[in-house]
Amino acid sequence: MGFGKWEGRQEVAEQEEDAFSEYMRLWRSEDRVSRLTEIQEGLEMLVSETPSHSEAQALLAQLHLFAGRTEEAIASLENAISLNPTLGIALANLYQATGKEADMKEQALTVIERYRDQARVHPRDVEARALWAEAKMLLGDDVAAEAILQRGRLVRADPCYDALLVHLYEQRLTDPSADNVLQACEAILKLDPTHRKTYRRLVALGEEPTLSLRVRRLLESAWKESSTPSLELYQVLSGLACDERAWEKAITLCEEGLSRFPEAHALMNNLAWAFSHAEERIDLERAAELAEQAVQAAGDLPVRFEYAATRGEIRALTGRWREAIPDLETVLAQQPDRADAKATLIQCYEAIGRPELATSLRADQR
Repeated sequence: MGFGKWEGRQEVAEQEEDAFSEYMRLWRSEDRVSRLTEIQEGLEMLVSETPSHSEAQALLAQLHLFAGRTEEAIASLENAISLNPTLGIALANLYQATGKEADMKEQALTVIERYRDQARVHPRDVEARALWAEAKMLLGDDVAAEAILQRGRLVRADPCYDALLVHLYEQRLTDPSADNVLQACEAILKLDPTHRKTYRRLVALGEEPTLSLRVRRLLESAWKESSTPSLELYQVLSGLACDERAWEKAITLCEEGLSRFPEAHALMNNLAWAFSHAEERIDLERAAELAEQAVQAAGDLPVRFEYAATRGEIRALTGRWREAIPDLETVLAQQPDRADAKATLIQCYEAIGRPELATSLRADQR
């Protein structure tokens, strides 16, 4: 009799999990906007039937927040944390996002009080230490948060610590002090060698003459320390080599990178540019092939305009003036200040016997 009741409860629980998994799948799908009402109604039914389903409560809070219903989102999370205290940090973040600073501080302190002692008693408890550190970050105590996470890494290596440290260091990428930014970049790349935001920040810093050498050293250090360099590192270093007209280095980096990442359109573009300019290794036919491949591989990504500029330049170099013009015109429509594209387009117009277009474009440059 008792066993039969247990089996019945187990079956109900499994059905609830199946329903929740389906709602989660719909929430993560590309068409979630069109299915929002369906997901909300299903979650609300699930929560009404099983108020203890904290994951459903949390997902319902995300849905309300996505739809701009912040008060409903807060109510859902407030209901959920009584069943699942780990959601307390999510509630604190939501309070902060909605300008409820006093509530945020109170909730963050509650999280700290709950999980600080738990982490000290159980040093290998990653979740407790991570929640303690997150709450410290919310309160603006980044120094304490960093120390908490670094101590955790000494006891037990876990990707959760690395992800939170990266998040913490990311906040320093906009610091007015270049020293602080470079230190943050170095720390991030040691934890995540594929961190694109960091590479973009380094490239921007490298454009400043007083910082270019330090940026170069940092990137070269990252290269030496990595037995398997990331795609992002290949892209940045090959791009810098092209900027410096170090064509042999650019070609070597691109070819090595493409052997590991054959779909990397940025490397195709860089290699095309190198082959079209390397004095002793100019190969315009190969450059044209690579430029075409880069544009096709980029699809609808915004970077396709940069690749189209490369393709247009290379077509002009090979005397394919009429084919170069659409690429260059498209690029200038998106980036009207591109002096290199304007100069090449003027050359193309003159080559096909349209001096009036060349004159008009020259007038725009003044």
